[in-house]
Amino acid sequence: MSTNETTNQSSVYGKTMRAFDQFHAGQTVYLEEKECSIIAEYERSIAIEFVDFPFPEETERFPHARTVVKKEKVQIIEH
Repeated sequence: MSTNETTNQSSVYGKTMRAFDQFHAGQTVYLEEKECSIIAEYERSIAIEFVDFPFPEETERFPHARTVVKKEKVQIIEH
C-alpha cells in the first residue's frame, strides 16, 4: 500500500481510496435505495444503521437494523 501525504489518498491493489475522511458519523447514505446513517468508518468499510428499519417485505434480505458494508456499496447523495 502506498500513501500520498499531500492528497491523503492511498493506493491498494491499484485502487485509489481516500483514507478515513470520506464519511463521518451521522452522515446519511443510501444502500440499495434504503436510507442509512453512518455509525463508524473503517479502512475499507463502514458501519451503518437503516433509518426506516424494519422492512416487512424484505426480512430475509435485511434481517438486522445495523450492518457493515464496503464503502463502495453505498451512495452519497449531496443536496
